[in-house]
Amino acid sequence: MNKRISAGIVLLFGLLHAALADETCTATLPDSSVYTGMCKAGVFHGRGSLVWRDGSRYEGEFSEGLLHGKGRFKHSSGWSYEGSYRNGLIHGKGVYRSRVGDIYDGEFKDDVYHGKGKYTGLSGEVCEGSYVDGLLNGRATCNYRNGDIYIADWVNGELNGNGTARLSNGDKYIGSFKDGYFHAKGIYEYKNGDRYVGEFSQGVFHGQGKFYVAETGEVITGEWKNGDYVEKPPGNAVDAKPI
Repeated sequence: MNKRISAGIVLLFGLLHAALADETCTATLPDSSVYTGMCKAGVFHGRGSLVWRDGSRYEGEFSEGLLHGKGRFKHSSGWSYEGSYRNGLIHGKGVYRSRVGDIYDGEFKDDVYHGKGKYTGLSGEVCEGSYVDGLLNGRATCNYRNGDIYIADWVNGELNGNGTARLSNGDKYIGSFKDGYFHAKGIYEYKNGDRYVGEFSQGVFHGQGKFYVAETGEVITGEWKNGDYVEKPPGNAVDAKPI
C-alpha cells in the first residue's frame, strides 16, 4: 500500500481583519476559505480553524501561516486525519481514516506513512510494522481476513526476505519469500504432520527437497518441478501451497 495524504494546504497568508500580534482575527481568503483564530504579525499563528469552500475543515495549531503542531482535518470527500503537522504537511504521529474506512495509526513524514504504524483495512487485514515512503519496509506482522498470519520481511510493500506464514488451514511455512511468494529455501509443514524441506519457486515446491510422510515415516528425496515430484510420491506430498 502506498499512501500519500494531502489536504491541499498552502501558505495561509490572508487579508486579516485584525493584524496585531497575538490577536484573535478573521480572514476570508481569495479562494473563499475562512480562517478564525489567533494571528501574529499579519499571519495565522496559534490555535485556529480554517474552513474551505467545499466544506473541508481544519481545527488546530498554526505557525507563521502554516498548519503546524496538533490538529484535526476533515476533508469534504470523507477522509480525515488527526495528529501532528509540520510546515503544512502531515508529519509525526497521527491517525488517518480513509473515506471507505481504512485506518492507519502511526508515524508520518511529509504526508506519507513513514515509521512505525498499524494499518487496518476495510476488508479486515491488519498490518503492523515499519513503513518507508508509504510502503511496508522491514519486519512486519500481517493478519488477513481469511485467518492467514505472516510475520516476515517486506521490501517496498512486497514480501521479500525471511519469515513465517501460519495459514488458516493449519499449515505453516518457514523460509524465504520473493515478491509475495514462498521462494528459494524453506520448510512447509502440513497440519497432519507431513513436512517438505527444500527449494521453492513462486509458491510451489521446485528444486531439490525432502518430503517427510508423518504416518509412515517415509522420507522422499529428490527433485520437484512446478509443485510435482519428478517421480510422483504417494499421498499429499505433491500438494504444493501457493500463497
